Amino acid sequence: MGKSREDLVKWSMKKAEEYLDSAKSNLEHERLYPVAEEIFRVVETAPEVSIKNYGTTRLIHSKRS
Repeated sequence: MGKSREDLVKWSMKKAEEYLDSAKSNLEHERLYPVAEEIFRVVETAPEVSIKNYGTTRLIHSKRS
């Protein structure tokens, strides 16, 4: 599972970079609403990966207790 965790982290970093690059481009063109959407996506990506990586296993075990 170590490999898949590493892949998740790499994927999330790649997506975050893409979102930030898009936000930077939109900011240069003064498109503030798309900038806000891209920043939200960056913030959303980290918890999503954490839940997929750690949360699902913990949620399953906590429901069995």
